[in-house]
Amino acid sequence: MADHRPHNQVRMLRESRGWTQAQLADRADASRAAISAIEHGRLTPAVDTAMRIARSLGCRVEDVFSVDPVHDQPGGAWAWPAASAPFRYWQARVGERLIHIPTETTAQGLLPHDGICEDASRPPKAIDPQADRTLVMACCDPAVSLLLSIYAERSGYRPICLNRTSREAMRLLHDGVIHVAGIHLARDDNPAGNAAAARQLLGGGGHSVLHVAQWESGVAVARTGEWTSRSLQRSRLRWIGRPAGSGARGCQDEVLGNHPLPRRTAGSHRGVVDALRGGWADAGVCLRLVCEEARLSFVPIRRECFDLCLHQRDVSDPRVAALIKTIRSRQYLQLIRSLPGYQPSAAIGELELISNDVKEIP
Repeated sequence: MADHRPHNQVRMLRESRGWTQAQLADRADASRAAISAIEHGRLTPAVDTAMRIARSLGCRVEDVFSVDPVHDQPGGAWAWPAASAPFRYWQARVGERLIHIPTETTAQGLLPHDGICEDASRPPKAIDPQADRTLVMACCDPAVSLLLSIYAERSGYRPICLNRTSREAMRLLHDGVIHVAGIHLARDDNPAGNAAAARQLLGGGGHSVLHVAQWESGVAVARTGEWTSRSLQRSRLRWIGRPAGSGARGCQDEVLGNHPLPRRTAGSHRGVVDALRGGWADAGVCLRLVCEEARLSFVPIRRECFDLCLHQRDVSDPRVAALIKTIRSRQYLQLIRSLPGYQPSAAIGELELISNDVKEIP
């Protein structure tokens, strides 16, 4: 039976742009409380408010506020609304559903599309043969393209990795439009923290965490000097921020404390170094790997656990099983050990079933 509950994409579209609720509220001439209520379905906006929000997001009103378009279309489901038509898309089968994904620049760069859609209200009738051979991930690991290169060579499957924060990736996993979500919301002294965070974000059991790596997170600085976390706090550096819901935001909050949030945010680790090298900012949180690639000063702050989360039913899916096998391979283990700031998890390649009794995000 079709589910026709009122539905909006405000939160997903806002977070994909790296905006806070306050930033969207300012752009749309609304209150932050109103944006929060709209996102949680507690408030149906007036027509003029809905138009301002959609215009601020660069979308049509019907793409932001609609009856749920995903679950009741026989030709498959759109993962999310496209910004405009016509647009290119990929196809992948996730569980029992055929998912149509509007294309974007991925962690692997620009990938060939499966088709072009002229009207998003009509899902494509043709099913691309690649759909059953496509693995869809979402994470912010800047080295994931190396993993997927090994994966594609060993398995013959097509991987697609979307650039998303930990919480954005978990939301896509919860919605059933991807196979695997990356998460790094735990420090290395709390290796069970990602499972705890996943349990809360997914709202129940039935998922597993696949342990992968630990990495060094800190602050990239464009100015020369002997920087420490204390001197960073006292400085007048121009910061590029990280979006709410990202593991990097936790590191940023640890460094800046109660200082005002930066006015601009970068949605990825490489976005931070691009802002610094372009002169838009002097400092920002990222991984040692991308900082050293950009030849910037790096102030280490903490080590974090990076894991992958997946639905337990998909463990036996050949595409997911091939990914697990790749992560357990000697080739990938040697690769991780060679990357600046990375090291394999002590339990790399092990699956941890997410328990229903985990209650708090660390």
